[in-house]
Amino acid sequence: MGFIIALDIMGFGKVAASNVADVGVSAIILGFAFKDIAENFLAGILIALNRPFKVDDIIEIGSKKGPVKSID
Repeated sequence: MGFIIALDIMGFGKVAASNVADVGVSAIILGFAFKDIAENFLAGILIALNRPFKVDDIIEIGSKKGPVKSID
């Protein structure tokens, strides 16, 4: 924030505005890029903590059905 204010004081207000816009666009792009990774990571943590099933339970996911061999 201080860097942007300093650029504005030195007369580079358009550069400061451009930098703010670039950072905003970059944040949106990175947010979408890492959305799936973050969702999968959190889902793994929730499964590990809640333990909705145990080893040797039979589960069905879509058209696949089978026993749980391990939970890592």
